[in-house]
Amino acid sequence: MRGAAPIHPKPSLMKEADIQNLRELLPSLGEKEALAIHLRYWEMLTIQEIAKILGSSWDETDRIIEHSIRFLRAGFLENQDRKLVA
Repeated sequence: MRGAAPIHPKPSLMKEADIQNLRELLPSLGEKEALAIHLRYWEMLTIQEIAKILGSSWDETDRIIEHSIRFLRAGFLENQDRKLVA
């Protein structure tokens, strides 16, 4: 049986345009949000470990991560729409 796919994309598998989009969007997040995303997807920490670092509850940390993902996803979609119109 094959294992589940990793939760974070390997940089070599990401399109260069996606990497550029991410570089542009990450600074738009707040400091806590950007740190939570970094710790979750690049350092592969659990939400509980991130909560401890941020000094937040598990629930609040989960909300921060989910909100940040929605923000980044919306930014990716907006950038794609702009490219389609251009």
